[in-house]
Amino acid sequence: MTTIPNGKKRMGKFARHFLEAALATGFVISFVAGKDLVAVEGVTTASRLMGALVPVSLLTIWFLYYFFQIRRMDELERYLEVLSLAVAGGVCMWIVIVWGTLSAFMQWEEADIMLAAPIVAGVYGLIRGFMMVRYR
Repeated sequence: MTTIPNGKKRMGKFARHFLEAALATGFVISFVAGKDLVAVEGVTTASRLMGALVPVSLLTIWFLYYFFQIRRMDELERYLEVLSLAVAGGVCMWIVIVWGTLSAFMQWEEADIMLAAPIVAGVYGLIRGFMMVRYR
């Protein structure tokens, strides 16, 4: 942590990225584990709801953390973040449409579309890294 002029402590870049990675990993693990736990017969609706609230809560915390990080950025960094999010959103839309089309034509059972989230996060990270290196 570094101290900024007004006396507040601020996390370093590594700590911020580590926190984001921990929240993302926690989301994926809680989603997969929770889905397996509620797949057992005899699980009540309340238990299913509690199982769903864990990954949703982690995703909400991750989003709020990211929102406050964007507010702290300067104009160029904010532009690069928004551009990276736009491209990752386009990739997400493409994945969902392809996944849904293949599911319909191949008559697959329900697909876990939430598993596209780690792919999109990875694409976003790659684009963000490329943009940051490009503008150094």
